[in-house]
Amino acid sequence: MTYKTALGEEIEGSSPTEIIDAMKAGGRFSADQDRPAYMTGFAERLKEWNGEVLTYSDEKSFVEELLRVGYLTPAK
Repeated sequence: MTYKTALGEEIEGSSPTEIIDAMKAGGRFSADQDRPAYMTGFAERLKEWNGEVLTYSDEKSFVEELLRVGYLTPAK
């Protein structure tokens, strides 16, 4: 699937891990982080950015939360 971020970027992935890896690869400082560290850091930055708190336990629920808060939307 292809998603658009709140910043207007398009990311693509066929699974939650691929989506997160695509987000991570596009990050200026996050490419070297492992996935759990990236998700934690992203959740912290999102909370600072717009006050949204993500509740997740794995990659699938992380992506679901990004969709819930509107950071990710399916690309048309």
